[in-house]
Amino acid sequence: FRPLAERAATGAVELAFDLDPALDPIRIDPAQFEAAVLNLIVNARDALEGRDGPARITVTSRNVRLGTAAVADKGVPPGPYVVISVTDTGSGIPADKLQRVFEPFFTTKEVGKGTGLGLSQVYGFTSSAKGFAQIESEVDRGTTISLYFPRSTDPAGEEIGAGAIGAIPLRRAGDGETVLLVEDDEQVLGMAVESLEELRYRVIVTRNAAEALEHLRGVERIDILFSDVVMPGGMNGSQLAAEARRVRPDIKILLTSGYVANLDEGQVLGQGELPVLNKPYRRDELARSLRLVLGGERA
Repeated sequence: FRPLAERAATGAVELAFDLDPALDPIRIDPAQFEAAVLNLIVNARDALEGRDGPARITVTSRNVRLGTAAVADKGVPPGPYVVISVTDTGSGIPADKLQRVFEPFFTTKEVGKGTGLGLSQVYGFTSSAKGFAQIESEVDRGTTISLYFPRSTDPAGEEIGAGAIGAIPLRRAGDGETVLLVEDDEQVLGMAVESLEELRYRVIVTRNAAEALEHLRGVERIDILFSDVVMPGGMNGSQLAAEARRVRPDIKILLTSGYVANLDEGQVLGQGELPVLNKPYRRDELARSLRLVLGGERA
């Protein structure tokens, strides 16, 4: 993970890791965890832009024991936790905005530089892992965001159900099946392309609805439109789906969103005729959702 984190931080920022080598075990999805920490590093990097003085991001991990008072308003029980923190020396966040940072679509960034979904995704992932997220910030001093995960009671290194999961082959693409991918977040885009190509789909990459419509109005093969719901450019994923069906009535559609209320992790939800895959998603969840929508497997 370190090389990926260093690329995200860029060479202008000092990135330091202060990791406890004797961490307790926790049970989380590794890909979603990496995406969450990477999201925090990117946010920290953005907070350092244009700042005078040292530009530093520190990632730490520690074992902690939280008492009743410490978790009183967190919705989790007291006990042993592992905490992963990302600290920056950036601009900080004013107190009147601090309590809103985990809300969907709330952002402190300039217009066009953030969807306001990043931290809500981190919050949602941490909650789904039976933990919680916490933020501390001081204007002109910096910000620390900490993710708390409960210590697992399972023996360290033992993967429950791994044999059964590994025995199920991923539902890969059929011959020449093509996905029109629409995603404006470069980090998510890269991970989606990697997953789709490993599932043997041909991928057409676009970053907004206008680019996607150009391909849809062409003659190339497109079996399914896989689009983010929230996008810049005036047309969201649902509107793009409606236009796609007008242009190509038989096209299959799968939407994805970083904030879908009351969804279990990875669940596909039918909203009208449009299935939605909740972000962040695992590769096996993406594979199964695509096959369901394409008709390769009955729900």
